[in-house]
Amino acid sequence: MKRLFVWTLVLSFLVLCSSAALAGDENSSANVPKLLRLTKYEVKAGHSMDYAALVRQVREKIGDADYHWIATTPITGAGDRVNLIGFYDTYAQIEQTMGVAMKAMAPLMQSVDFQRGVAESIVGTNAIIAKYREDLSYHPEKFDVANGTCWDITTFKLKPGAGMEYTELLKESIELHKRANIDEYWAAYEVQYGSSTPTIIYVTPMKSLAELDNDLTAAHKAAFNESTRRRFSQLSKDDLISVENTVFMVRPELSRPSQTIMAANPTFWTVKEQPTAVATKKKAPKNAMQPVSKKEGGN
Repeated sequence: MKRLFVWTLVLSFLVLCSSAALAGDENSSANVPKLLRLTKYEVKAGHSMDYAALVRQVREKIGDADYHWIATTPITGAGDRVNLIGFYDTYAQIEQTMGVAMKAMAPLMQSVDFQRGVAESIVGTNAIIAKYREDLSYHPEKFDVANGTCWDITTFKLKPGAGMEYTELLKESIELHKRANIDEYWAAYEVQYGSSTPTIIYVTPMKSLAELDNDLTAAHKAAFNESTRRRFSQLSKDDLISVENTVFMVRPELSRPSQTIMAANPTFWTVKEQPTAVATKKKAPKNAMQPVSKKEGGN
């Protein structure tokens, strides 16, 4: 059972890190990745360093293979978790690269120490795959993964059957944003797998937390008339299950960005790798005194 648990966790990681395209560093909405896979790892309290060591082992085994991911940790909400974000353009990429990743990771799965590390450091995972919705995005050309040092991720969970009404209202909201030229941006993704209810995720990579100092309250109030605000309020009451808005810090030391992203912002992404420590037991000197309990025949 323990081995099955470890395999489940590692497979979750493999699918994520096998992303073939981490776009977003070029100013074109066409470069926004078509699929997003977000895996939340719940790390046991006090085991963050152990988890980081596991990630280093994974990166060593992957070597030069074209597998990439962005790691983030929350500065709001539950703190004992790590989000690994992978980007793809097709499901075929996920299928193709998962096999290659499993082959690369096979030696680690034979390591008792690695299996123990996973079991002792990670409580569990939760993963979703979401599809890019250009029609629900605003200024997606500003979606810049390479220079995003922190991410604003907002998740809307809707009641079953409410998806169409919500998207129509959001499209109207985007048109009002455009008319007022409101200074914000996001890429919208609709969850395809991993959620039991209609779910929309809004992702905004930010160069700095200072972007949050831009107070848009007045701009929103001027752009949205009373009727529109009332409709949003009613939809929230009738059709919305929950809204989670979390700010994440990007963790370069836990990430594996593509060469394109590295080249766009080498100062931020370049991390000096620490050698993976291998625990070894030191042999005691032949004539060393042993505790009584360790002696043959000791009580």
